[in-house]
Amino acid sequence: WLNNSGGTVSDRNAATAPPAQWSLSSTGLVTVSLSQSSSLMNNQAQNSDSSGKLSIIQYSLDTSKAAVANGVWDTPDCTYFQYWRDALGDWHRNKIPGDFSSITSTRPKIYFDANDNAVALYNTGSNATIAMASRATNWTDWQIGYTENGYFSEAAGDDARLKSSGILTAVMQMSPTASIAASTIRSLDFQIALTPAATSSFAAGSGNWNTAANWGGAAVPSGNVAAAINSGRFATIAQVVPDVGSNIIVGATSTAGTLNVVDGSLHSGGTIIVGRDGNAVGLYLQSGGSVSSSRFVVGDYFNESSGGGKSAANVSGGTLTTGELQVAVSAGTGSSGSAFNLSGSATVIVSGDAIVGDNSNTGIVALNGGTLSVAGDFRQGFNGTNHAKLDFEGGTLDMTGNAVSAGTLTMNAGRLMNVSAINGGAALNFTTTGVFSLAGSNTFPNSITISSGTLRAESSMALGSTAGNTTIAGGTATSRLELKGGITLSESIALQGRQGTANDIAAIVNVGGSNTITSPIVVATSGNQYNIQSDAGLLTVSGSFQNARNGANDVRYLKLMGNGNGVYAGRITDSIVTPNPAKSALTKMGSGTWTISGSNTFTGGTIVLGGILVLAHNWAVPDGQSMTISAGGGLIFDSQAAAGPIAELDAVPAALPASSLPTSVPEPGTFALIVAGVVARLVRRSIPMGKSKAVATRHGGTTATLPLRA
Repeated sequence: WLNNSGGTVSDRNAATAPPAQWSLSSTGLVTVSLSQSSSLMNNQAQNSDSSGKLSIIQYSLDTSKAAVANGVWDTPDCTYFQYWRDALGDWHRNKIPGDFSSITSTRPKIYFDANDNAVALYNTGSNATIAMASRATNWTDWQIGYTENGYFSEAAGDDARLKSSGILTAVMQMSPTASIAASTIRSLDFQIALTPAATSSFAAGSGNWNTAANWGGAAVPSGNVAAAINSGRFATIAQVVPDVGSNIIVGATSTAGTLNVVDGSLHSGGTIIVGRDGNAVGLYLQSGGSVSSSRFVVGDYFNESSGGGKSAANVSGGTLTTGELQVAVSAGTGSSGSAFNLSGSATVIVSGDAIVGDNSNTGIVALNGGTLSVAGDFRQGFNGTNHAKLDFEGGTLDMTGNAVSAGTLTMNAGRLMNVSAINGGAALNFTTTGVFSLAGSNTFPNSITISSGTLRAESSMALGSTAGNTTIAGGTATSRLELKGGITLSESIALQGRQGTANDIAAIVNVGGSNTITSPIVVATSGNQYNIQSDAGLLTVSGSFQNARNGANDVRYLKLMGNGNGVYAGRITDSIVTPNPAKSALTKMGSGTWTISGSNTFTGGTIVLGGILVLAHNWAVPDGQSMTISAGGGLIFDSQAAAGPIAELDAVPAALPASSLPTSVPEPGTFALIVAGVVARLVRRSIPMGKSKAVATRHGGTTATLPLRA
């Protein structure tokens, strides 16, 4: 027994006993996933053409519609889809037209004639229906050939006779006149004469799509007519044009063709194929345009062996809506390198999968701007290891809860959101050149390392599930994790210490909103500076900080920085590693205000180099350790927030120059004590709250309250 890629999942003739069992969880067996609330699993049919290409007809919810919670059968939003497997093992989907609002008591059948044209036989409600599609178009041109009212239950056909004579003999039962009454069974013969959709070719060297004289036959394509632009011709759409019921092929021969949609709208009931166009850009979609199709293909879709040429589609504006996006899949090997480029304000909505690359071709999706929303998976084609390139340079990819699998994943700038899995759970290493954002509800379990550049978390689930962890590189690295948008991060965050030229460069930065980190800050090795910064808004850290080193002189500095405000509510402690536990120390930098509200036991000392440090717990800073307050810094004892006796400075100058005090002083407590320009030792006084002896002193228009000894 083989899986979809040809690998063995069970050999029933193996010499070893018992033979391996296979199940739905065996590797490579599930090729298409349909959720419980979107399909009726036993309403399907299977058959293969003369070359062994397997086709399945499956009744399911139209992927452009929202799933319903209590079942989907007998709804107008359900339809039949043909899923077929090509020679490379990739699966494709074609929608079969028709009214499927009632699908009672029927299962379809699918047959192939001598030319591998497909014929589907089924009932919808009381209508017996025959639909047909041509092999020449990869069965994208499904059309209704016959329908008659008055039938029910399943129909059956003679597969062998269709292949030998082109005649489909169908056995169908007529609807009874009363409940459980007998009814007539008919055997009907149908001559299958499938005429593929006619193709209209753009005849002018360049010109407007909507000008009849620019087309062969002097008619703008419409209805069940395919459109082709090739031989170096250039068509422009600047207004709404008639719907094309079949395929639109740009670059249908070995020479280039170009379609430029600058305004208006274009709809294809089949597939839009941008391929075999001589390594040129085959399609442009600009800000005023709208394009829709059942499938959008970049690369030589029809040639599964060799030849073809790589192609590109540039979407810089407007809206592209399609059921499936394919780039360099099931193409001639010359299509390797075909690219789908998104930029500007463009919006691309894919209601199914985005399939990029296969075992012989590399496909590229480049996001330089705009938004690509994929309701299915972003995945590589058959055996497409390392042949799918996803390149973020500024755009957004919204996976709407699904998975991303790409051989090459470049994340320099842009946004990725709502992802369930990335590359099978492999570790993610960010080396961005700009700001790359993770947003939405991400559930991927991957661990993350930020080696260089900036990774921004814009949601509480930005970093995925708590199964993974996030590491921010240290040493002389300047990488950083930014927080924005009122979020709470619970994933474990490991800080590697900074040193040298990166001594004062932040590793975690609050750039907007009130954000919280609840997990412990893992103190990883490298340098000895662990820098957390608030540039705007409020950053609250409730996770602990503990030196994990062994060595009396191996001090690790928690550095609280920035011009914004922050609260460190977690516990700051020394190492517990014996025999020589290392100390932790606290440094405050920048003009902002940081509040220490936890009960701490660190003994490495406290330095206030700038701004205000608020002690909002009676054990915020332990007894007896050194404290240095530079001329640009200030210290506040918040006696209202403290839960017991507060610490006081052992020595305070009798007078301070005006320049030593901050220009503005927050007022967190009625009995705040503010000092600046002091090097002192902390001692604890058993003084009731609110009873500290103090005098008010004015310096340069700023009122400060300076403590006196008890």
